[in-house]
Amino acid sequence: MRILIVHNYYQQRGGEDIVVETEANLLTQKGHDVRLWARNNSEFPSFSFLKKIQTLWRMPWSTASYKTMKQMVREFRPDIVHVHNTYFLITPSIYYACREEHVPVVQSIFNYRLICANALLLRDSQPCDLCVRGNRWNAVKYACYGQSRFLSGLVVRMQNTHWRKGTWKQMIDGYITSNEYNRQQHILAGIPAEKIHLKPHLIDLPQLSSAGNEGFAFYVGRLSPEKGVRVLLNAWKDLRGVPLKIMGDGPLLEETRQFVEHHQLTNVEVLGYRPDQEFQQLLSQASLLVVPSICHDNFPRTIVEAYAYGVPVLASRLSGIQEFVHDNKTGVLFEAGNVQDLVSKARWMMGHPDRLKEMGKAAQNESRTNYTVDKNYQRLMEIYTQVINEYQPHKE
Repeated sequence: MRILIVHNYYQQRGGEDIVVETEANLLTQKGHDVRLWARNNSEFPSFSFLKKIQTLWRMPWSTASYKTMKQMVREFRPDIVHVHNTYFLITPSIYYACREEHVPVVQSIFNYRLICANALLLRDSQPCDLCVRGNRWNAVKYACYGQSRFLSGLVVRMQNTHWRKGTWKQMIDGYITSNEYNRQQHILAGIPAEKIHLKPHLIDLPQLSSAGNEGFAFYVGRLSPEKGVRVLLNAWKDLRGVPLKIMGDGPLLEETRQFVEHHQLTNVEVLGYRPDQEFQQLLSQASLLVVPSICHDNFPRTIVEAYAYGVPVLASRLSGIQEFVHDNKTGVLFEAGNVQDLVSKARWMMGHPDRLKEMGKAAQNESRTNYTVDKNYQRLMEIYTQVINEYQPHKE
């Protein structure tokens, strides 16, 4: 199969980028002819002031991207185009190029960009669905994107342009999302249910016989408000007997370091960004992984990575996350944003090593049953084949 993969990288590398590269490598290893077309939002800061304004205004439609896509499709002649992200340099104009060249398109959904300006369904540190069930201009009212009404307006303009044109319903032949909650939110917004397919993100990790369990809790991920970093820190003020290692980078890195120093949390180690090899080693040694998100994470890849090593997870009870963490089986759920509930559940887990071990075994069984590379590849090919077979090239 000839597969053209399209991805617009964000300025800060994240899990989405890793999924794109891992899937592309797997498809190539399986003998498919794969080509990747990518842009990177890190290009934006180097633009002139005029080009920055033009780029932002052209967020709904880039003629340059449209022409590039048409040329690539004509040269490569793919059986299918798999788009991961178009925000914001590539733009949705490429879907029209694919339709005109009679090539089916699959779109991965990693967040809520089509229906929420900040893509998180989060406002003032609380879950929010105003734009899903109401007017998307609410995002401008509350400055949801970048705490700017101007920038929020530009994103909403892009969203609304393509809802009016029917882009999301008609120009994309299939969607891939990792969880049922995300699927239902997009159905509620107007995407046909039959177009949205479920498949976990691909994660290629070794399966170990057991975890090291060296007596510490582990947080790894972006250090930002929506990830619940402040909830985590406030909880560990009351968990001074439980070692915690925090790995990752982001806007709250310095605040995290200052908090730990100010409160003299000698049991908390802030590691910052570390190479993948060190991350894998620490994860395999952890007693538990903490996922304190306050937003509806679609597929926290660290959960499945922890499962591969037999590490149970302590996570927020939120839609999306709770589809992957089975309470009191592969981990424990706590009320999102509730510091005391997090404290209570962390103490219980660390105080019951036998139950931790049982949950770790169940977590690793979950990984071996549902998250293997072969099973993921099989599901991806099923989706590709279905979309290609059902493709209607002249449908408008």
